[in-house]
Amino acid sequence: MENAKVVSRSPTPEEFIALRRAAGWHVPDARAAAEALRNSVIAVCIEKDGKCVGMGRVVGDGALVFYVQDVIVVPEQRRQGYGTMMMDAIMDFIANTAEPTACIGLFSARGLEPWYGRYGFIERPHKHLGPGMVFFK
Repeated sequence: MENAKVVSRSPTPEEFIALRRAAGWHVPDARAAAEALRNSVIAVCIEKDGKCVGMGRVVGDGALVFYVQDVIVVPEQRRQGYGTMMMDAIMDFIANTAEPTACIGLFSARGLEPWYGRYGFIERPHKHLGPGMVFFK
């Protein structure tokens, strides 16, 4: 983690697109990326040697619903604790912002469920919750 730090800022649309591309995720156009970032509740970046090598953000209403989104570390910088640094910052923000009955959600990449479980996230279906659902346009 030498020369790396968490910075509370949104990535630029160009950084956002580059990070999503590096992760193998869908890459939006620059206009959509800028709008998505502008509407984030909070965003954090990992900066290493002056370059953005990771990001995470939260979307939602800022009080009762929070959704952890776009937690990305470029492949060559993974397994160095950067994801943990970002999630710690995101969860600190939520702990200090969310109302007591707030819902905090996320979609986990396959295999990362135990990692997110460290932060209190539970898998669905659960004895009290049905399976999550999603719709992609």
